[in-house]
Amino acid sequence: MTRWSRNSRSSQGSIGSEYAKRQGEDREIYSAIYEHYLPKGPADSLPSTYTSSILAIADKIDTIVGFYAIGVIPTGSEDPYGIRRASLGLLKILLENKYPILFDDLMEWAFNGYRRQDCLRQERGKVPDTRFSERTA
Repeated sequence: MTRWSRNSRSSQGSIGSEYAKRQGEDREIYSAIYEHYLPKGPADSLPSTYTSSILAIADKIDTIVGFYAIGVIPTGSEDPYGIRRASLGLLKILLENKYPILFDDLMEWAFNGYRRQDCLRQERGKVPDTRFSERTA
């Protein structure tokens, strides 16, 4: 099922949401499972609830940091794993909802989680630099 969902972006979240609904989960839960893929593009709507938004933030941060942690970084026009889409969706959720979360703190927290689990790709004895504001300034 995951491969099918990955190959059909428009259906992402539908199957998991339907399973949760049929298993008797609350509407907020099965809606969050569906909506955590939002926004799927720049004109797409945001998750409609706080629960959906938090789940979407967590999923997008995990996608971004997870791929960077193993050295998979989008280049040029290539973004086969949707890292840019996840990044833009994350920023849209944070900015439009005016959540009091600093992007740098969120990224640092996520990288530290990977670091604690020893999941960071080591290159020449270094781990990825997580100080985003200093690199982008």
